[in-house]
Amino acid sequence: MKPLKSEKTKLQKNYKDKEVVRFLPNFGHIKIAIKQLPSATTHDNDTISTFIRVDNKLKEIAFVKKRIQRGSKEVFRWVYEGKFLIREQDIEHLLD
Repeated sequence: MKPLKSEKTKLQKNYKDKEVVRFLPNFGHIKIAIKQLPSATTHDNDTISTFIRVDNKLKEIAFVKKRIQRGSKEVFRWVYEGKFLIREQDIEHLLD
């Protein structure tokens, strides 16, 4: 029995949602995303998402603004709170 059109749309949406959740950026992806970040001090929102192209698809990487104590001052910094994959080539490039 084929699913109804509305059920099919829900299945496709759920599948797409799982794709977004399954994206695990690597060290290089994080570096690309960081280059797109505005100043945390002057940015109005407490969150920001950057988008990078991976395999001809846009992937979202989200950052949260955090207040950090730097000596006697408090400053704002962007924090990536997810996990990222470290490839062997990432390690080799750091050792060069």
